[in-house]
Amino acid sequence: MTHFYLANKYDPQNLPYYGRYIDNALKTKNNIQVARGLTALIDTLEKQRQVSIAFPKLDDERVYPFLTKESLGCVLDGLTSEPCFSKVFYLLGLPMIKTNQELAIRFLEAARDMSPKYGYFYAELASVYRHEIKNEIKVSEIVTQCLAVVGGPFEHCRSLTKMGLPLPGFYKTKILNIL
Repeated sequence: MTHFYLANKYDPQNLPYYGRYIDNALKTKNNIQVARGLTALIDTLEKQRQVSIAFPKLDDERVYPFLTKESLGCVLDGLTSEPCFSKVFYLLGLPMIKTNQELAIRFLEAARDMSPKYGYFYAELASVYRHEIKNEIKVSEIVTQCLAVVGGPFEHCRSLTKMGLPLPGFYKTKILNIL
């Protein structure tokens, strides 16, 4: 019996079962099963926390190469917090910036939307729009959204307007250190 079967049949609210299932699927290099487990885990998390995030479809051949131990690390460690999933989405989107900007943007938006109080996700998204897509209107919208988040990353967003935006990936280390 697999962890996924156990989670779905007997205890669908037990999120660590999904992490174990994903870990086993990664070990066997079964990307379809990894995507299936991660999607089920996110669906369950949305129901539990009553949030709705428009995350990109994970069962997509363009996503498979990025479903790695690095990108899924916090899930494999049993974490199920919003910042954990923001990291997953960010780490899935970041390497796609040069090869599939549309999909990368969708993952980076999901990262921001899952943890809106962390300014790094806004900065990374705005950075892609400035340095890769060359859309200053969108950059301005993202910085404005960042400044408007109640109880959010105001100081970080203000510094973006003063200092400018570094290249995409600049905040990766800081994002990985978010608990």
